[in-house]
Amino acid sequence: MLMRYFARLPGVPEVLGPLAHRIGRMKQLPAGLRGVIGDACATNLALPGYVRSFSVTVAGTEITLAARPKVSLIGLAYYRGLDDFEPTTVALFAALARQARVIIDIGANAGVFALLAARLRPDARILAFEPHPLVAMSLARNVRLSEARGVEVLPTALGASTGYTTLFTTVSDVLTSLDGTRVPDPVELTVPVTTLDAIVRERDVRSIDLIKVDVEGWELPVFQGAAATLARDRPVVIFEALADAPSAAIEEIFGKLDYQIRVIAPGTLRRVTLASAAGAAPERNFVAVPSERLAGVLEAAGGSEG
Repeated sequence: MLMRYFARLPGVPEVLGPLAHRIGRMKQLPAGLRGVIGDACATNLALPGYVRSFSVTVAGTEITLAARPKVSLIGLAYYRGLDDFEPTTVALFAALARQARVIIDIGANAGVFALLAARLRPDARILAFEPHPLVAMSLARNVRLSEARGVEVLPTALGASTGYTTLFTTVSDVLTSLDGTRVPDPVELTVPVTTLDAIVRERDVRSIDLIKVDVEGWELPVFQGAAATLARDRPVVIFEALADAPSAAIEEIFGKLDYQIRVIAPGTLRRVTLASAAGAAPERNFVAVPSERLAGVLEAAGGSEG
């Protein structure tokens, strides 16, 4: 707490910020040391006030991020870079995005995945969903800065029904979830919620190729509200699953559609039961693949089935 107070004193970010920014990108230093410094700065040190935007490389591709309003991922990108931000998942997403015409980013946050997709496939239609009002504002600004014309920002949550729901977050936006049990001492916001199936009908979204889902424990309602779309378009779905995810229910949804669930790990996409691997996967991320697309996804991932 004392460090956080000191780091926000007038002039401190302007002095320490550029130094920490350089250290985070000094490849000659051990990755562990750079990681510790970067994480500490991202948590405690405000970005220098003169920094309005900056470029960062993810999956070998440069994207532009706005420094304001504050979003925790922005600090991580500025002080640590995104070279080690879920590198295996990002690499798989990038390989699949290059082949995709319509991409859905659910839980888009600051837009790393959506902006990466727009760089790799400029002609793609990309719908990015982010329910937190301030984070959605940052996402929209990042889209403008990157001139990502194919990205449409939708400031709404996705779930199994339409209406309004409570979003639980923290003052610093470090953690946000529609599941209140996951956020300690939360700030509660009322946000709109709809289903992916409803969005697809309303906006005439056709032939979805790729979906990315990172919603901090809210995956099952998202999939329940996307059942018709999954059945119609049979997209590849990259998603996070925490240790206490409702694994059986998620597996049932995909099993009925003849999907396989594979864990995303370096060098392999190994078939697993979600219950056995959720929370223990290297990056906590999985890919659900329609059986008829498995060969292509394995090739995109490097050809290893594990």
